[in-house]
Amino acid sequence: FEFHNDTYNAGINKKQDVTLPSQNYYLGFNYLKRNISISYIGTIPNNKTNEDTPSNNFIDLDNYFTSPITPTYKFYTNRSGISFSIDGENKVTITPDANWHGNIKANVSAGNGYEEVFSNYFTVTVVSVDDPLKLKNNITNQTWIANNNKKLQLLDYFEAGDKPISFS
Repeated sequence: FEFHNDTYNAGINKKQDVTLPSQNYYLGFNYLKRNISISYIGTIPNNKTNEDTPSNNFIDLDNYFTSPITPTYKFYTNRSGISFSIDGENKVTITPDANWHGNIKANVSAGNGYEEVFSNYFTVTVVSVDDPLKLKNNITNQTWIANNNKKLQLLDYFEAGDKPISFS
């Protein structure tokens, strides 16, 4: 113990005999226990969305994690193809990369600077959706002589979606 201006400083790891002046002094320790633990309380289910379509509110992280301190979330996946974003209410939007479809295995961690807790692994399936046929060039007015055939290369005017174009 050291005595300086009516304040005692205690070295916790040292044992020392102390002789105090005749005044009464009280030495007290306050122990503040903070509940800072994060709990994982559910199972995030497998889910799916369509290609080229963001899926808002895909996961509400508040349904799966509890913490008295707002945690920081991180997503881990086994491959690329999907972006995860979290809004201010801990709701997750997933956005597949353009024209990407397939399966991704993912999990989420929640950390608060003291500990990190991980969710179960879940699968996100991005379902292939046919892209529509698109007009890439306008077809101008065409004229031809009566009783004669004229060929028009339709592939010059239309862009295929995900499937080959067939005309009949």
